[in-house]
Parts: sequence; C-alpha cells; structure tokens
Amino acid sequence: MVLAPALAIAWAAFAIAAFMWWSLRLPIAPPILLVLPATLLISAVTRYLAAKRSIDTYLPRGIAKRILLGRSSAATADVTVMFTDIAGFTALSQRLQAISPAAVQAFQNRHFGLLGPAIRSQRGDILDFAGDGVMAAWGWPDPDPDHAACACRAALGIAAAIERDNVLRARAGEPPVRIRIGINSGLASGGDIGAVPHPQPALGKR
Repeated sequence: MVLAPALAIAWAAFAIAAFMWWSLRLPIAPPILLVLPATLLISAVTRYLAAKRSIDTYLPRGIAKRILLGRSSAATADVTVMFTDIAGFTALSQRLQAISPAAVQAFQNRHFGLLGPAIRSQRGDILDFAGDGVMAAWGWPDPDPDHAACACRAALGIAAAIERDNVLRARAGEPPVRIRIGINSGLASGGDIGAVPHPQPALGKR
C-alpha cells in the first residue's frame, strides 16, 4: 500500500518531466490505475514464496504443499515408518558437550546430513528430528505403492553412508558411530494432533 502511491507519483513526475524536456506525451492515468493491482499482485506472490520457503524448511514436501493449498493433511493410509537413533549418544554428547555446546550441534548436523539424502533419494519424507533420532515415512501424505521397499533401500543407504563416514572418523582418531534403524509397515492415521484449537469457556458472574 505504501509502494503503490510512491510508484504512481514517480510515474506522474516522469511523464510531466518527459513532456517538459522532450515534448513526449506519455499516458498518465492508465499506468497509475494499473499500479495498485500490480503492486498487490507482486506483494501476494512475494508473501506466498516467502511462506513456501519457510514451510518447506520445517515440514515434509507433501504436508507443506497441502498447507499452502489449504487442504487437510488428515488421512489413513498404508505406510512405512522408519526410526533411527545413535547407540551410546548420551555418553557421546556429554563428551562433546565438555568441548563446547557447538560441538554437539555440529555433530548432529553432520549426522543428519548423512541420513537426509539417503531418505529423500528414496522418496521418503523426514517427519521429525529428535535429539539423535530421525523419524521418516513413506506413503504419507502422498501414497506410494512401493513404500516398504523404498524404506529398506533408504536403510541400506544410511548404513553405507555411516560406514563411509566411520572410515573418515577413524582416520581422524574419533570413535565410530553405531546407529539403530527400525522399520515398520501397516495402516496409519496421520493428521493434526494437539494442534486443533478448542473454544475457551465463557466466564460469567454468578
């Protein structure tokens, strides 16, 4: 709303200057009338892209798409879910914490950086990062008939990535990282849990 009047004034000033200096007769009213809708359109597109970038950062692709389109993510489907965690992470994190809190964060980012590509390359969606663990799903919110096989291939990819990284850790004199991977397939219901607003009770005098 601030940009539209500024652009209109700028165009009017330019049209007047062009007429005075170069005798050019430029239309004034039509461009000014188009400034407001054009500015609103640009603003809406900019806000949409900013929201999409933010949502894509923190939510799986399928869920982010449904939110942006105003659709519900609630559904029951045949899915495969994977959980991973690091064996002995408590002791490992305490050792890193003694160095600095940033060392724990750097280790986690490096570890998740190994797991993420293996999961996404097999069409999996990462639903949650919790401490040293990852929760990923196949077949929800978008159905995938090959969800179980994709999850198993992702697990093999994770194991290979950890094995390669352990070689580098051994060269650096660091202990190897051992992870556990759990996979389960079956019917699951997914959607908003604990995020549905509840009406507040009205307060009245007795």
